[in-house]
Amino acid sequence: MTMAAIKEKRLTSLVLKAKNKLSDNDEIPKKYTGAVVSAWENGKELYRRDDLTSLVNAFKDWIFVCASHNASCVAKGTFKLFVATKAGKRLIAPTKDIDKTTFKWLENNSGLHSYLQKANSVKEVINHPFIELLKTPNPFMNRYELLEMTALYLELTGNAYWYIFKDKLGTPRQIWVIPAQNMLIVPSKEKFIAGYVFKRGTETVPFDLSEIVHFKFPNPHNLYYGMAPHASIVNELNTKENMDKFENALFSNNCRMEGVLETELELNETTFNRVKEQWKQNYAGVNKAGKTAILEKGLKYHNITFPPKDLNNLQGRKNYREIVAAVFGVPLSMLTTENVNLANAYVGDRQYYSNTILPRNRRLEGGINTKLLHLYDDSLFMAFDNPVPDDLDFELRKNVAYVKSGIRTRNEVRIADGLEPRPEGDKLDLGNSGGGAPVANQNAEVTPE
Repeated sequence: MTMAAIKEKRLTSLVLKAKNKLSDNDEIPKKYTGAVVSAWENGKELYRRDDLTSLVNAFKDWIFVCASHNASCVAKGTFKLFVATKAGKRLIAPTKDIDKTTFKWLENNSGLHSYLQKANSVKEVINHPFIELLKTPNPFMNRYELLEMTALYLELTGNAYWYIFKDKLGTPRQIWVIPAQNMLIVPSKEKFIAGYVFKRGTETVPFDLSEIVHFKFPNPHNLYYGMAPHASIVNELNTKENMDKFENALFSNNCRMEGVLETELELNETTFNRVKEQWKQNYAGVNKAGKTAILEKGLKYHNITFPPKDLNNLQGRKNYREIVAAVFGVPLSMLTTENVNLANAYVGDRQYYSNTILPRNRRLEGGINTKLLHLYDDSLFMAFDNPVPDDLDFELRKNVAYVKSGIRTRNEVRIADGLEPRPEGDKLDLGNSGGGAPVANQNAEVTPE
């Protein structure tokens, strides 16, 4: 049996295996699959509408800058592992209590509600094989590289895939990133997705559904595959590529067009081709710019040039940069110093981490919690730390209001910020409940820490 036949047999068995393992609760409604699993209507095993390779090839200039920036910011994120303890169940791993700030952060994460609602308590796991696995996911990557490459494939293709290599007991031992542009999904009328296939050229490698963690951006055109941000600006990408080709050709010819050769004589085909080739050999190209042309047979040369203003495409490039930055969610203050002050940069930084990086963290959390951590224990879940910088001005004004209104003491505010309490700091400013500072303290000296 040939290698191709073996792979085809394994692919077929993969689909059959998925069908045989079905239970009544696992079945997808036929009304849904009849309309959605369209690939099977034509007997196709693999399904993907989009050309993801072209999106990966667009990884240059401002797309390179924005996609790399998002990927590196995601990779820099720190995370913690938690266990939602239930009555009568213990996790054999060292844990510690979490503070109110951390619990509130977890509560605000809608993707974690199912863990929190069913738990008697939530604790942080200090040491666990999963934590060690992410430190060194495979012999060639560390945690940062794994997350960066994962996030980068998400930015460029809208999809990212982890291959989970497990030991004989089913425990994850390694994590490998698979090039997203080469991954294909095997649809199933019963399971929606039966498995995955890595395909490049004539080589195919099938993967079982349980071996792959699939992260993806939302895609209204395709429920199987995610949609990359710059897939929404294909026209702009094509325009930019044509613009670059035109300018490269123009500047390669010393910013001069090929001009026009004119004669009143009638040239036969042989003479015409000879003149054309001689002109290219003698005068075309940047190295031959400025040479004096010697003409024959009454030929006259009419030069075609562009005014300098017509060669200036700075506005077009600026517009392209702004469009790319917008679809990737990167503030212009991170890409340019034009019309940027400290206040704008500060606001842009907070908005960037809140509107761009935080949702990407949530997406990774969801895939890891549902597809990977359950292999250890279904009460485990991970969460990235809050990437959004603190609004120090808001926090200062809030704390001052708390102290002045008697809601908190000075020491309560200091302890919440991780500072040591101070003498006489436990008294409430009860005489200031009206919102203004007490008259006796209007001119009190404020001693800095």
